[in-house]
Amino acid sequence: MSDLGIRLFEILSACHIRMAEIKKGMKISELKKLLRYDPETGVFTNRINRAARARKGEVVGCARDDGYLRVNINGKTYYLHRLAWAFVHGRWPKEKIDHEDRDPGNNRILNLREAGPIDNTCNQKRRKDNASGCAGVHWHKLAGKWQAGVKYAGTFYYLGLFSEYDDAASAASKKRAELHGKFCNANK
Repeated sequence: MSDLGIRLFEILSACHIRMAEIKKGMKISELKKLLRYDPETGVFTNRINRAARARKGEVVGCARDDGYLRVNINGKTYYLHRLAWAFVHGRWPKEKIDHEDRDPGNNRILNLREAGPIDNTCNQKRRKDNASGCAGVHWHKLAGKWQAGVKYAGTFYYLGLFSEYDDAASAASKKRAELHGKFCNANK
């Protein structure tokens, strides 16, 4: 390879590394110079005047429609629950961050935990289109009974037909607790 080819390779390699750093975001130590985090309240505030609308001492965070709080720093969006994890643990989370109480605005460190995609799904709120009031339970018209079943990791677990709603709800709750472990949302 010619000297020009080697130099071009070095430049492209350096650009690739820089682009990877940009995609990854700022270092946690740099972010800590800009923001202050209170793990007891879950609130971030600005340490310095970052911009005309980001003044020193002001609370940081803009809520999305789904309630998750985010902040924009140097053109990159950071979710505050991920920042909270990084500030306390000194590293970016390897997986998703689950809000134990399912409140996306509650970024107290005691409410946050790392979760794989399946675990994070287990702790979701009951769907809005759930008519029975219990996840995994619905009225089976043909049988005239309550049907219970739980889906976990792509597998559906059929639990049977029940004459009483409470029996179906109990069966679904027990199976969810068995499968979901500490990420089980206790049918809320």
